[in-house]
Amino acid sequence: MRRTLGVNVGVDPSYSQPLNNMAWNYIWAKATGSACDMTIGQSVNVATPLYVEGNLCLQNTATISSGPLVVRGSLTMSQKANGVGQPSAPVNEAHIGGACQYWNKAADYPCKGNPDNVYAHTLDQNVPALTPPAADWTKWYLNGDPGPYYPCIEKSGTPPAFDNDQGNASTRDATKRNNSVLTVFDLTPGLSYACKNPGGELSWNASSHVLTVKGTVYIDGSVVVEKVEGEIEANNLNGPVTLTHVSGVVVAHSLNGEVTTQMDRVTPEKPMSFSTLNGDIDVTLPPDIKAKVKLETQNGAIYSDFEISLDRTGRAPTVEDGRKDGGKYRIVFDKGVVGAINGGGPEFQFKTVNGNIHIRKGK
Repeated sequence: MRRTLGVNVGVDPSYSQPLNNMAWNYIWAKATGSACDMTIGQSVNVATPLYVEGNLCLQNTATISSGPLVVRGSLTMSQKANGVGQPSAPVNEAHIGGACQYWNKAADYPCKGNPDNVYAHTLDQNVPALTPPAADWTKWYLNGDPGPYYPCIEKSGTPPAFDNDQGNASTRDATKRNNSVLTVFDLTPGLSYACKNPGGELSWNASSHVLTVKGTVYIDGSVVVEKVEGEIEANNLNGPVTLTHVSGVVVAHSLNGEVTTQMDRVTPEKPMSFSTLNGDIDVTLPPDIKAKVKLETQNGAIYSDFEISLDRTGRAPTVEDGRKDGGKYRIVFDKGVVGAINGGGPEFQFKTVNGNIHIRKGK
């Protein structure tokens, strides 16, 4: 006698796994000492864990829709549209060590949550110990896809050279991470190109002006963005940020490198930001620009082709009283210089720790 037993077994696939090419899946802001150590503006929505060692400022219509959110200092939201989470979709957790100041309301210390437009399942002042991440450039060099050892599988136009002396992919060599690509590649040229792999993509559509970056792309050299119009956000960890003949709105940041931007036209009534930790900031603006400028450098000088009318009125410091919870009474003074170009307008921020600031007048 033979019997057969049939069983239906449910199999749940895993939609995520440890990345072969590990890139950070969170945002970390190390700066401290200013009223706004990290500023998020325009229509940016942060949907990834965010860790801020100093003070966090949201402007325009910027929002935070996912956690954890960790802010060692204060959270300032200047517009009614700014917020953290929503009543129907709170973030999982928010730890804010300082005060919360929302729109035109008084600051609350500690953050009160809903009255401050902050919605989180867990909201407290218990800021965990923050340890800065370490950039694993070697792993990214060896595993960037596309990158030195993962060339384009689907290719059109002329994508960048990812390396010049990396050797064979079967014998990957980390010592070849040496900036061997000497020619600076324009990521946004006049002609379209595409480089697509199963693990990532670098493509530029010259007709629609859309630059697509998926996964971790590694170029063993320098890149530049030119002649782009729109809302531009450019970041580099170790290296310069160079934007040439761009128009619209710019937010440019480098951790260790110069920030150089040449703007042909500026979108009216939109704020912009240029910042670096170590390096000069060199920005060229149209001659008829109207802006309120905030300039800050701790170890450097400020140069301007424009006449800047300095604001000589004292600006009120931010006060955080944590004594009732065993903390300290903390007063934070704004260290920046504030002024106006051509009568003033939207706020443009220029901030470096070690470097000079140059504001040049275009033609």
